[in-house]
Amino acid sequence: KEHKETHSKPQNQQVTELQQLDRKQAKHAFLASIHEDCSAALDLNPDLGKAYRVRGIAQRKLGKYKEAKSDLAQARFEK
Repeated sequence: KEHKETHSKPQNQQVTELQQLDRKQAKHAFLASIHEDCSAALDLNPDLGKAYRVRGIAQRKLGKYKEAKSDLAQARFEK
């Protein structure tokens, strides 16, 4: 019985780590999708301030800080 408990704890930790990884990958995919949608909208109409703002926020969360700063600055000028 002790062997089972000792063995199951690392498995539980492993499952938890995999679940966290899945959530992280899902979040990244979601943010990438937002980025693509906003880019497509801006290709159609480059005057969409909200698309710059939303894309800038997504980029910031993806760690693309220079791009985020540029989009968020552009969002201020477009309404």
